[in-house]
Amino acid sequence: MGLKDTVSMPNGSKVWIVIAFSSLAWIFSVTATGTCTFMKRAVEYSLKEDDVKHPLFHESRGVGFWGWEFADQCYSYTIGVKEPNFDSVYGAARAFTGVADAVGGIAIIGAWFTSCFPADKAKFRVLAVLLLVVSFFEMLSLILFASTLCKDASFFSYGLSENEAVPSTEDDRVTSSCSMGPGSALAATSACFYFLAGIAARLVRPPKDGEMGTITSMERLDDTLEPEDDTILTPTKASSHGLDRDDDDDDDDDDDNDNDGDLDDGDSGWE
Repeated sequence: MGLKDTVSMPNGSKVWIVIAFSSLAWIFSVTATGTCTFMKRAVEYSLKEDDVKHPLFHESRGVGFWGWEFADQCYSYTIGVKEPNFDSVYGAARAFTGVADAVGGIAIIGAWFTSCFPADKAKFRVLAVLLLVVSFFEMLSLILFASTLCKDASFFSYGLSENEAVPSTEDDRVTSSCSMGPGSALAATSACFYFLAGIAARLVRPPKDGEMGTITSMERLDDTLEPEDDTILTPTKASSHGLDRDDDDDDDDDDDNDNDGDLDDGDSGWE
């Protein structure tokens, strides 16, 4: 007994490819959005003798959409009561990842529904377009690499106290850049999986009207036990008739024997 004998698949088994890719893509996307190591912010510096090394400026760390990493701990961008001055690129990247998470969640709910309820080609086309759009938004979240979070070496200067001097970055003695982190790797993988799910949804060919049905183990059992015709009962009936005919033949033989006896008696009388 296989999977087809116990699971309802009104749209065929290929819908599980769509479900698998889209579900993994959504999990990766949400994880990438929430991590504080979406990127690795590397800081390069060349300090003079009188310069003081400050951890906010001179140490590399992970950064993400909602926080930053320091000593393997995640911290909010809010330091005390101070907020950073994010640029428009950062805001757009955070909006893109939010849309990808929300719309991607709606898409996988629709994908899971196709495993239980019949759907026509039009619905699968809509699902395919939705997944491809989510893939595009997920990829756009990577524009975070172009924000001041990576390019501005003095980005964390808002966290300094009033009596702390801001390290100079005008003479290029301190520079910053970002590289791929665990979160951005998950985001890129999520975008690829969303794309594959969209292509798979476009290629699904649901059964035609009248061909959709539920295959269950009970129906399979009934089909096995139900005889195809009445020939199974024929031998029993034939054997019964055969016994009746044998009994009739025995009665006829007894009658013949009686008649023969009567004739013998008659013959003896005539003699």
